[in-house]
Amino acid sequence: MDIKTDISTNASVIPNINQENIAYIKRVLISMPGFSQDSYNRIHGFNFEKIKSNILALREKLKTVPFDMTYHIYQFNQNEIEDARKFCDKYDIRFAPNYAVLFDKNKCREYVNNQIPYEEFKQMSKELLLNVLDEQIKASPRDYCDFREKFLSINVDGNVRVCNCFSKEYEKNIICGNILEDNVDDILNKKYHFTYCNECIKLGLTLGEGYDCKVFPDYYFDLLKENEYYKNYLKDEELTEAMDKIAFMHQVRKWESYHYSNEQLDELIELMNQLNLNDYEVKNIITQYGRFRHATYEKLSNILNK
Repeated sequence: MDIKTDISTNASVIPNINQENIAYIKRVLISMPGFSQDSYNRIHGFNFEKIKSNILALREKLKTVPFDMTYHIYQFNQNEIEDARKFCDKYDIRFAPNYAVLFDKNKCREYVNNQIPYEEFKQMSKELLLNVLDEQIKASPRDYCDFREKFLSINVDGNVRVCNCFSKEYEKNIICGNILEDNVDDILNKKYHFTYCNECIKLGLTLGEGYDCKVFPDYYFDLLKENEYYKNYLKDEELTEAMDKIAFMHQVRKWESYHYSNEQLDELIELMNQLNLNDYEVKNIITQYGRFRHATYEKLSNILNK
């Protein structure tokens, strides 16, 4: 039908796409719940190294197609944002972080009405940045739904859903008809007159026209702009030296944040040798820019002198 499409995938498998159909793919969207095995254990349970391998295989297969990484920001994966961005830069993938928020409209309604059980809410507050949902609700129109006006949600059986913001278990309650069997006007009439929608709009659980949820955290946006400034105004050799030492600084902090784990220590020593840093440079970076400065330097010195 000469229709162009996007592919959205978590990269757990590599889609079987023949050469003829590549021309009809506009963009590939990779969904990421973090950038470590720990983060994947919390969300999908997939093997993180296998996911990265699949992304690169897909990138190689679809060389002419633009790639986006939709990085979902949780409280537990904020320290992995920079690693994900570097991966994207290396493999020509557009980095598009956005906050992970409550998606299921029934659960959102419970949140607004303070009906979520305490233990569930407690766990939720440890993972999601709920203030982002509060801001979305505050900015939401009370007379409009962007999804209702502009989108049609069709599942694999051809069933049309009121919207796609409900759990799979609830789907039977939001079907408007089947696109392959029923009259389109009847389907749209049901879609526009679904009683739940009015309550959803009234509670502020809809997005306004053109609302973009792909937003950087403020601190990360500041860091991003600082790095752009360095790249634009430092000479090449100065920039390379500065970025190398900043990379070492980041690895020092990562070693600290992972409670001085052996795995992060190995990466730290490997990077130190790779950059050929002398003792003075190592001490200067750690004692000036490390989180636990002298304690961290003494710990590293003791390990290296054994």
